[in-house]
Amino acid sequence: MKRLSGLILGLLLALLAPSTVLAADCQFVFGFKTLRDLIGHDIVGECLEDQRYAANGNSEQQTTGGLLVWRKADNFTAFTDGYRTWINGPNGLVQRLNTERFEWEADYAPGGIAAAVARDREALVALFNATGGEQWEHSGKWLSSAPIGEWHGVTVDASGRVTHLSLSNNQLSGEIPPELGSLSNLTELRLNRNQLTGEIPPELGSLANLTGLWLNRNQLSGKIPPELGSLSNLTELRLNRNQLTGEIPPELGSLANLTGLWLNRNQLSGKIPPELGSLANLEWLFLIGNQLTGEILTELGDLANLTRLGLSGNQLTGEIPPELSRLANLTRLWLGSNRLTGEIPSELGGLANLTWLSLDWNQLTGEIPPELGRLANLTWLGLNGNQLTGEIPSELGGLANLTWLRLERNQLTGGIPPELGSLANLTILRLSTNQLSGEIPPELGSLANLEQLWLSGNQLSGEIPSELGSLANLKELWLESNRLSGEIPPELGSLANLEQLWLSGNGLTGEIPPELGSLANLISLRLTSNRLTGEIPSELANLANLEQLWLHNNQLTGEFPPALGSLAKLTSLWVTGNQLSGEIPGSPVPVRVAPAGTAPQPSQAPLAVALQEVFGGRKFEQPVEIGTYPIGPAGSGAFVAEREGRILLLPHPDGDEFVELLDISDQVSLVSTEDGLLSVALDPRFEETGHLWLYYSVRGVPLRTRLSRFSVDLDNPRRVRSGSELVVLEVGQPRLNHNGGSIRFGPDGMLYLSLGDGGLSQNGQNLGNLLGSVIRIDVSEASEASPYAVPPDNPFVEVEGARPEIWAYGLRNPWRMAFDPATGVLWAGDVGREDIEEIDRIEAGGNYGWARLEGTRCNIPRVGCDPTDTILPVVEYGHHLGCSVTGGLVYRGKAIPALVGHYLFSDFCRGQLWALPPDGGDVVEIAVSPRSVSSFGTDADGEVYVLTFWGTALRIVLP
Repeated sequence: MKRLSGLILGLLLALLAPSTVLAADCQFVFGFKTLRDLIGHDIVGECLEDQRYAANGNSEQQTTGGLLVWRKADNFTAFTDGYRTWINGPNGLVQRLNTERFEWEADYAPGGIAAAVARDREALVALFNATGGEQWEHSGKWLSSAPIGEWHGVTVDASGRVTHLSLSNNQLSGEIPPELGSLSNLTELRLNRNQLTGEIPPELGSLANLTGLWLNRNQLSGKIPPELGSLSNLTELRLNRNQLTGEIPPELGSLANLTGLWLNRNQLSGKIPPELGSLANLEWLFLIGNQLTGEILTELGDLANLTRLGLSGNQLTGEIPPELSRLANLTRLWLGSNRLTGEIPSELGGLANLTWLSLDWNQLTGEIPPELGRLANLTWLGLNGNQLTGEIPSELGGLANLTWLRLERNQLTGGIPPELGSLANLTILRLSTNQLSGEIPPELGSLANLEQLWLSGNQLSGEIPSELGSLANLKELWLESNRLSGEIPPELGSLANLEQLWLSGNGLTGEIPPELGSLANLISLRLTSNRLTGEIPSELANLANLEQLWLHNNQLTGEFPPALGSLAKLTSLWVTGNQLSGEIPGSPVPVRVAPAGTAPQPSQAPLAVALQEVFGGRKFEQPVEIGTYPIGPAGSGAFVAEREGRILLLPHPDGDEFVELLDISDQVSLVSTEDGLLSVALDPRFEETGHLWLYYSVRGVPLRTRLSRFSVDLDNPRRVRSGSELVVLEVGQPRLNHNGGSIRFGPDGMLYLSLGDGGLSQNGQNLGNLLGSVIRIDVSEASEASPYAVPPDNPFVEVEGARPEIWAYGLRNPWRMAFDPATGVLWAGDVGREDIEEIDRIEAGGNYGWARLEGTRCNIPRVGCDPTDTILPVVEYGHHLGCSVTGGLVYRGKAIPALVGHYLFSDFCRGQLWALPPDGGDVVEIAVSPRSVSSFGTDADGEVYVLTFWGTALRIVLP
């Protein structure tokens, strides 16, 4: 048994005579109204039931937030939300964290839990005798000393039998003792928010009287024991935020009394057991943030008592079952971040009690059903990140209770319905990155509670309505990349709470209104790439909180206002591409091809190409890599790698029938949006060795990425040999983001691998680990005994404390590298943080600045960083043009002579294709992809292919 130690959650409340005050009509227990008013109505909520009295005169009452309020017999009142506790007593309202003590709570005598519960608690004494009481001692920390029967760490009945064991919010470590299964009278077991490890003991399945089992937020691993299906009295099972794996046991479908099942944010896989559809009493079903596959069960539509259904963040496929519309009591439905396809069932419009509907980040198609306008109680509607088409239904304007409406990143067309101006409670309206046209309805100026208005990346025209100046609560106004014209309304200067004003990439004219200088809370002002004239208003110097001022590529004249130099928080200033005079403080002078301070922009005479669908228009599942694949005498075909772990092989370049080359989906982690199969490369001597190299996120714990070698049968190169994986390198990942990587073999035959910083910015400048770098290793003689060798000419071989594999460092999240086959230059696209995306030439020993720099801008510190000994990007661009760079390659094909030598790259969010000329000229835009470019590749002739994350493969051709 491993040591279990920590603070014990409890409430120390006095025991005096009961009050005769009884709340009438479920108003409140004594002091409840005070708590609700002082702590906040949103936290406490309203009561759901009358007071329930205990034998000692204490009472408790349930609230709408799923919380409990306790009234002690001396009229003290306590409230807890699991993290904090408030006591309303003679000293007024005081609060503490549950890991702290009030001043009047004394330390308990030493001796641990065993000593504290020894009298009249025979069952627990037996437990401690079996395991060693010292294993559970509290190390002198506070332990509630309330008498027998009080709610604290341990609760017993009059006979001394343990009925409740609540050790949540402590620092308990080690494994859960299987001996807990001997506490036959236990009705509640709570071990939330500790540091418990190991598997859940199957012995807990012997607790026949257990009604509540809460093990949330630990580090538990292994499978959920099927023995838990024997807990016939269980009403709540909560195992959230652990590291549980395997499939959900179908035996849980036997828990006939279960009202709540929470298994969120583990690593559970497989299909949802249909047996869960028999849980007739189930009210809450949460399976969010796992790796569940298969379709949503139609049987879930039989759960007549279900009020909340959360299946977001899995890998569920298929269509949304219309049978869910039978869930008449459903109030919240979360299905976001899966792979759901098909249309949104119009039947969902019949869920009269629904308050939340989240279907975002799937692959849903078709139009938004106007029937959703019947959901009169709806407060949240999230449909962003799908492939929805058609117009926004005007019926949505009837959702009087709606507070959030998110429809961004679809393919919606038509105008913005003026009826949306009737949504008086709306705080968030996001319609960005669609194909909306027409004018911005002035009726939106009636949305008095609106805090975010995102309309960027559409085809909106006309003038900005002056009525938007009435949105007193607005914090973010995004109108970038549309076709807006006219002048900037001076009324926008009345938006006292505005923090972000983004109007770049339109056709706005006239002068910058000096009234914008009144926006005291403004952090970011982006007016780039318009047709603004006149001088920069000196009133902008009043914007004391301003961090970003982007005015470049307009027609501004006059002297740059010296007063702007006093803006102490300004870290990003872009004013090039105008006709300004005077001294401009902080103008960057980066070493790059594009002119200083500018971003990729279409030239006056851009080189135009077309994008042609290939492979018969076949759609892939989140493709991440494409390349040439030799098929022996038959010539060359192509391979496409999908994020979930499949590699498909096209034997004939003009065909559309793929065969499966490899499937490692059972090994690949898909927990976050940034993991999966990340990169594939063929060995330089593939036709001799048959070696195939993969870089992927590994399923399970600890978090890590893996570089492996697989081998095909040279006599039949259309299938990888079973059991041929050789693990060459594993890299621990501190977090689930910034794991981006590319495998590329250089002209020297060495393997180059790019690695993100793992979500920790300090790794960028740390030569002691591999994160945030490009490594170079020799794998030509890879074996199990010696997976790779370090080339002796690597730049840090002789540097003490440095990893010798590192070739270059100071990178944040390099997504896609490529060698120029003619010159041998290594190019990479490095994904930025808040402001800048960059393209780099990777050189031996190079430091690319992260996290001191983001692009050419200071990041840490925000002002006055030292760029000494760093290599600045060749190209950088801001987030008015995109949000995540996709590195490309140098074109060396023959079909488009004018493109030869150009470096091609794109942006995942906006899909533009840019070309950087070899002669140092300006970057030009050459095409726009349908959406989300994930990778580039070439065929045997050097012609370039483009993959979009939503499944399309395209070839660059002449128009």
